[in-house]
Amino acid sequence: MSLNPQSSGEYRHGDFARVNQMPTAAAKRQQTQQIIQQRYIRWALRGTLVHLLKKMRVFWATGDFDSFKLTTQWIRAPRWYLNHQRQLQFWLVLMTQTIYLTMLVQAIVTLMKRREWAVTFVALAILGLTAFHVGLWEVEGRYALPLLPGLMLLSIVGGRELPVWHLNRVMRRQLTWLVVVLAAISVVSLWQTSQATRITDVVRGNQGNGRYVVSTVQKLDRVTLLQRR
Repeated sequence: MSLNPQSSGEYRHGDFARVNQMPTAAAKRQQTQQIIQQRYIRWALRGTLVHLLKKMRVFWATGDFDSFKLTTQWIRAPRWYLNHQRQLQFWLVLMTQTIYLTMLVQAIVTLMKRREWAVTFVALAILGLTAFHVGLWEVEGRYALPLLPGLMLLSIVGGRELPVWHLNRVMRRQLTWLVVVLAAISVVSLWQTSQATRITDVVRGNQGNGRYVVSTVQKLDRVTLLQRR
């Protein structure tokens, strides 16, 4: 299911249906092997590496662990939240991505400077789960959630290794202007973003509290194709 070229390694019901319709276990195994072999032959080495990079992006990139898609606590919510849900989610994801990236950097610092067995064990656990999902299994943003405690531990240890900065007046002034420039760029980028954008998820199936949906890119491609016709 994670080798479908139309996805980035997420679950695809079509792949499951193709195998599930086989009458016997041996036939299902043969069908699965045939699908896998056809896709590896089609991709070759370069295509396989590109697909693995896409799976890595799904697994590590967002930082929100699909929390806005897979929880139902906001089915009933205050009107002010429902009216500004997109904006709130945007800023929350931006904040979590910043924290996530900071933890990753500090975890790398820990691995470069510490050689204790506990640090090595946590790092191997993170790499092992990542290799399992990216290399062998399907990927979803929520599958990276078990990595968060280990990543936080490595980040805390790495933060203690960072030197204490003593900024003089010139450096403080330069950092202040840098923050102002970055904030201005962010404001301009948000202002240029259309406020009339509407995204509609097409539900493919339900799983507990979550939903499998067609990606926005695929839906836009289909709309473009229909318009051309």
